[in-house]
Amino acid sequence: MLAVFCCYMLARARYDRFDLSVSALVVFAAASWFWAIDPLGVVPGVINWIALGIVVLAARRVRDFTPVLAAVTLGSVVVTFEAWFRPGYFGGFGNENFITEFLLIAAPFILAGPWPWAAVFPAAYVIGVNGSRLELVAAGAWFAWVARWWCVLLIPAAGVGYWLGDFNMSVAYRLDAWRAAWAMFLAAPWMGHGLGGFDTQYLAFAAAGQSLVNSDVYTPGATHSEPLQLLAELGLVGAALVALVGIMAWQCRGDRQWPVWVLAAVLGLSLVDFPLQHPGSGLLAAIALGAATQRRAGNDFNWVAVPALVVAALLVVAGVQQYRAQRAFARTFALFETHPPVAHYYNEAALAAWPYSKRIRWQLMSTALRSGADHAAVMRAIAAAESAYPHHPRIAQAEELEWTRTR
Repeated sequence: MLAVFCCYMLARARYDRFDLSVSALVVFAAASWFWAIDPLGVVPGVINWIALGIVVLAARRVRDFTPVLAAVTLGSVVVTFEAWFRPGYFGGFGNENFITEFLLIAAPFILAGPWPWAAVFPAAYVIGVNGSRLELVAAGAWFAWVARWWCVLLIPAAGVGYWLGDFNMSVAYRLDAWRAAWAMFLAAPWMGHGLGGFDTQYLAFAAAGQSLVNSDVYTPGATHSEPLQLLAELGLVGAALVALVGIMAWQCRGDRQWPVWVLAAVLGLSLVDFPLQHPGSGLLAAIALGAATQRRAGNDFNWVAVPALVVAALLVVAGVQQYRAQRAFARTFALFETHPPVAHYYNEAALAAWPYSKRIRWQLMSTALRSGADHAAVMRAIAAAESAYPHHPRIAQAEELEWTRTR
């Protein structure tokens, strides 16, 4: 669809160099399916990249962002209240740190919108709910800078002692991920390991004694550094295309300030976290990039509307399937200890709805072994786990135990 969109735009002479650079980056990321170790695992990333690319191109052609600013403001208030009164790991954004990232990125939208006073709500959530020391200090500094409350910048200094209690752990697992990502980049410097490759390949490059493995999640999934994730998964070619987008964006920059604040927040968070891999934060970043590089030509939104709506419809279908999978997967974990057979049933339902999730395929092996399923079902589950994490030692152990049990 993106290729058809590009051809359509070029044929209408409505496509400029920045549009072309964004499209080239998205097409290259999608093409990593051909050299990825886990092609199924590439699919969610490809969907996300295509969606964000379309949003950037469409946002460049929007003249009045007032409805967008109002929508983000209202959405942020809803997210704040939902997270405050109904916290849950398997709903919404995942956990309080991810919500904080979203609210930090949404802050310039709110302050530039029709109700800037609404920034009080996300600020209250970040201060009152978030338990992450690092995010709390970053949030205080960011809200202070955006709102131009310069004197408040001194407040995070008072929280340094509070933050240091979590400092060693926060740094330790990031250093583990960064070392592994750098080793992966050196192993495939030009094209990388494909979207999702860091998740699949982490254990193959992790240092001995690394701290990111626990009983349920055997790889970190993200490097906590978007630049290192980019190098590990898309190599120097991907990094060069990102640099090209940056250069083109600088040349096409407009006069609006709030998109610059948004992109600054994304850039800062990207050094120690992964905001672009969360759909909500990535969506705001894509809108800001489009708004910052506004086309100065006449209103040509009609040339974007049709293909963008078609892609949006396809993404809605994918989103519904993913929602069904996540709902079933949440039940898998809720029943894992007390009702293993039922947990395995829900895990299979999640896999049927969304077979692209590495974690669902991995967990299928655990639920099959605990559920008392027959040998054929257990071996299918082991094969699904192997497709997500090839040559994983735990998978080999599980297979050996299963063959021993059935002899």
